[in-house]
Amino acid sequence: SINVWALPTKQTQSTVLSKVDDASDKEYYLAISGDVGPWPTATFQIEYDSSEWYMTAFLGDPGWMMLTVTVGDDLTVRIYRDGELIGTDTAPHTATQTNLGGALGKLYGSYNSQFYGGHLRELSMHDRVLDIEEIGQLFEQITVPDTFTDVIGHWPLTDSATGMVTDLSGNGHHGTVYGATHDPAAPGCVEYAYAKDCAQIHHEHPDWPDGTYWIDPDGTGPVQVSCDMRPNNGGWTLVFH
Repeated sequence: SINVWALPTKQTQSTVLSKVDDASDKEYYLAISGDVGPWPTATFQIEYDSSEWYMTAFLGDPGWMMLTVTVGDDLTVRIYRDGELIGTDTAPHTATQTNLGGALGKLYGSYNSQFYGGHLRELSMHDRVLDIEEIGQLFEQITVPDTFTDVIGHWPLTDSATGMVTDLSGNGHHGTVYGATHDPAAPGCVEYAYAKDCAQIHHEHPDWPDGTYWIDPDGTGPVQVSCDMRPNNGGWTLVFH
């Protein structure tokens, strides 16, 4: 599974994440563009046996969004925006396995192109299919919860201008920045994500379960609460004294 917060601004092919070196050495890539559909459209592509397969999903209104892609053992590929399923398809084959390093924000190697335009935050990769509840947790908490297992890499992308990108997963997948600019004044995804109350979360995501969520009732900062998300008459915020 791949999860990332994105604020795309470039309407031509704009790579979010890739494992591509050259025409003969490819594995997968994730992009946001207007080249293969209305902008913004997500494209997820895999390579196998010198062939390629891809699927697309229209992302809706531009703005900060949480983009999630999962690939199951049965090769079912699902694309989510803000915890809502927006596209599903079945790949014909598993991706070719390579020893390539991943590249954030461009096609790697001899391609060295299709640079991402916009802002990125909180990229994570997971060695399993995230379920709808876990995707909901990522949306509400912004970052990867400590309870998540099988995290391959977690890059908040909030590093200062040191030229490095730090991996918080503990796996040591740190990276080097080439060309991208760290902008501490960039608009943040946090302000976009938090609902005012559990009723808003329930209205926007009626299939999310009971549990702990973050809300920001008065715009002064988020607080963690328990939400009753029952199908009928759900959306209650539970407050304890």
